[in-house]
Amino acid sequence: MSRLSAATGRREGDPIKVGGAPGALAVTSDSVLVLDTKSGDVLQLDPRSLRTRRVLHVTGFPTALAVGAGAAWVVDARSGTVTRLSGQ
Repeated sequence: MSRLSAATGRREGDPIKVGGAPGALAVTSDSVLVLDTKSGDVLQLDPRSLRTRRVLHVTGFPTALAVGAGAAWVVDARSGTVTRLSGQ
């Protein structure tokens, strides 16, 4: 994952490590959420400090991530479920 300049579209700085197999991301008002499909972790990236923290672990086969209605949502294709992460 890399940060891009809004003005030029060019990459700024070094790539940002966000798990073993980042497969989806969603943007909230103050952070970027990344789904690591290898570990099942949802990571929260602070765009100012570029620090990440794990906010949720989904077992099974997480495949998609979305933000809306005051929460983040993770789809688990194996179990056919959706996990709601509130406050995102």
